[in-house]
Amino acid sequence: MDDVAIVLGAGGPVGHAFHTGVLRALADALDWDPAEARLVVGTSAGAQVRALLRAGMSPADLMARVVGEVMTPAGASIARHWVRPDRDEPRKKPWRFSSPRYLRTLLEAPWKARPGRVVS
Repeated sequence: MDDVAIVLGAGGPVGHAFHTGVLRALADALDWDPAEARLVVGTSAGAQVRALLRAGMSPADLMARVVGEVMTPAGASIARHWVRPDRDEPRKKPWRFSSPRYLRTLLEAPWKARPGRVVS
């Protein structure tokens, strides 16, 4: 299957788990390693899954990592290097709501809230 491309989207932790499940299902159902696809691209969570896949983590290890099971030594080695470093310094700016005007709109008319804008 060298003419296959895989496109993975966003979705945060849920998207990461979803993509992992899909890749594991492809591997199991087709007896095919998704890492053999000619092209694998992703956005956000999909980019993280893509990076792990292309780094050599198997779909089985991706799944084990998501559900908290034991990975193979090869998968565990890749996962050890795939961690966010701790912040040595405190945040320079305190957290604040990005748009006070939008916050006021939400308080005055909450039915006008757009979920994507609220969390951005």
